[in-house]
Parts: sequence; structure tokens; C-alpha cells
Amino acid sequence: MYQQTSSGVCPLFQADSWGKLFPATPGTRRRRRLHGRLWRCCSGSFLLVTEFFLFVNTGPAFTIIANVTHPALRPTAYAWNILVMHLLGDALSPPLVGALADHCHGSLLPGFVAAAAFLLLGSLFWLWGALYLHRDMLAAPTSLDEVPGKR
Repeated sequence: MYQQTSSGVCPLFQADSWGKLFPATPGTRRRRRLHGRLWRCCSGSFLLVTEFFLFVNTGPAFTIIANVTHPALRPTAYAWNILVMHLLGDALSPPLVGALADHCHGSLLPGFVAAAAFLLLGSLFWLWGALYLHRDMLAAPTSLDEVPGKR
């Protein structure tokens, strides 16, 4: 889809490409002097913001688990949450992104786009679950009492 440069970076994401897209911008006049320093600074900032938003949901997730599970099941619910979070995030995503990169001739862009799509899907599930949060919080203390044969 995109041609790669000698550095292996897709030209759409290089600072020099903006001068080709928008030739009259003030940034293109300083392009030779900056030599991509602005891009490195912006990409580093973007990574920090991305990391923040990736992990900002863990606090609310554990709070929701504490509020919607029966007290006897909370440790198990926490354990399952941590297990699934690490299986899908730490263990499974790097090989999947690498497999996509191998399939796409070494470009990591499809893998990152797929990861972003799954983040969007996850946020939609969060919003959908928010519709049922209040009802589940009210039902949590008595949820095991309603199951026949369980005490």
C-alpha cells in the first residue's frame, strides 16, 4: 500500500511528507534544519499519551468488579480480570502484530491499526456495559441468594 523508505518507515508518517502534502506551511521552510527531530518529539509524546489512555481503565475496571460481584466471588473475578487482561494484551498481541507485519511485507502499520480497532471495540463494550452498571450494582449483594442450591 505504501512504499517504504531506506529507513523502513512508511513515508506517510515521516515529517518530510508533510511538506509534500502541504507545501506552503511554515514548517516546511525549516524542514532541512529539523531533520525529523520534530517528528521524534511528537511521536514520543503520542506514545506517552497512548500509554496513559491504555492503562487509565484499570482503576475503573477493578472498581466495577468490586461493585458488581458478590463479595464471595470478588477474588475470583479479580483473578480472571487480570488473567484475561494479560493473555490478550501482553501474551497474545505481540505475536499477532508480528504475524500481520510478516504478512504485510514487514510493515507494522496493519498491526497497529488492528490494535487500535480492538481498542475502539473495547471502548464500545465499556459504553454498552455502562447501561447495566446501576442494575448490576443493586443486584450484586443478593446474586448468590437467588441461585437454588447455592449458599
